[in-house]
Amino acid sequence: MDNFDMYKLAKVLIVVSIIMFVSGILYLVFFT
Repeated sequence: MDNFDMYKLAKVLIVVSIIMFVSGILYLVFFT
């Protein structure tokens, strides 16, 4: 159960970091 929660949390963090990375690139592209 603990391992599943840790995997789920890591997966969410990875997805959030990817979304922030992509949104940051799009922001730079449209802002420049």
